[in-house]
Amino acid sequence: MYFLNRNYNRDYFSWLFLITLLVSITPLFQAPVKLLILTLLIIFHTSKIKKTTALLISILVLYITLLEIILFVTYSPDKFSFTFLLFISSISWGFLLANYKSKYKKESLYSIEKTIFILSTISLLFHIAVQINPSLLIFSYKYTYGDFYGYTFFVVNILSDGDFNIINRFVGLASEPALWQFVLNFGLYLRLKLYPKPGFLVTLYALYIYLTYSTLGYLVLALQIAFFIRKSWVVLLFILIFISQNFTDIVTSNTANKLFSHVYFTNRYEASINAYKASLDYPFGMGTSYYDQLYKVMEVGGHDSFSQILIRYGFISALFFIVLNLLSIYRNIKLGVILLATSLTQTSWFLPIFVFLYIKILDKKI
Repeated sequence: MYFLNRNYNRDYFSWLFLITLLVSITPLFQAPVKLLILTLLIIFHTSKIKKTTALLISILVLYITLLEIILFVTYSPDKFSFTFLLFISSISWGFLLANYKSKYKKESLYSIEKTIFILSTISLLFHIAVQINPSLLIFSYKYTYGDFYGYTFFVVNILSDGDFNIINRFVGLASEPALWQFVLNFGLYLRLKLYPKPGFLVTLYALYIYLTYSTLGYLVLALQIAFFIRKSWVVLLFILIFISQNFTDIVTSNTANKLFSHVYFTNRYEASINAYKASLDYPFGMGTSYYDQLYKVMEVGGHDSFSQILIRYGFISALFFIVLNLLSIYRNIKLGVILLATSLTQTSWFLPIFVFLYIKILDKKI
């Protein structure tokens, strides 16, 4: 049966992957907690990595640390920010997990896909229950994440724009719809890749993605349908027809609210534009410490990965990230497009799950 896998409890790598996924997307853990979890994962698994992997991680850690120190001395911000430690630990763990000896098996991908589907289904049921009866929020835990807050039942997060004014967008266990669509599209990718006949569950994945009301999610879904159309053309054609009926209205609405909304433009796109302009004065970046100080008084650095890397660590680092995405698309266009699209709207460049997938794509092992 679909939900049963007698080897699942012994599939240690799958558990590591799921912990990594949750640490990457959840808004419930603050930076210190994430740093602690990642540090413990690294400590308990360093004996299982190859010497070349350890060397590459060491070089990467040394590069970021030295760059942070040099930029701190250069621009003399009010205080030294240790946020970069989260970047280092996240990238190191993603790199370590991708090169973990003897534990990664392609068979693990079946367990990962099944778990993504099960978690998504349970999460959606809670989401629907709250949408039907908002008073259930009294049983939830209220959390803050950045400049907004939401409610969580731990298997699902509910976004809010005010007291009990919930937003009808399916975010699952993630902080926002654009990040949750990545999880769902990745699960759909595994389903289409691993199974000769992916079956009806493909339709459910499409429904889950649809309920995020994410323009990005729809675009990635449409691309996956095009990539895998030969797998199950009847099911995929049905999905394409279904989403096309609503796609135009939702995309038009999202575009109007985002591109032509002054508040949204200022918070996201204008901040990215400011980062690209500021990078001309900071070709080697400004470092995390100076960025954290400047961001409080000036909107610099949007929610995309490219402007964040550029403003923090300069042109060389941004160029490396661009090349990484191009190589990923060249090695695996289906998964590479999902990573690139998410990076264009999310600060995902350092998240361990993304680092893991980039490395596996380059190794042609996923």
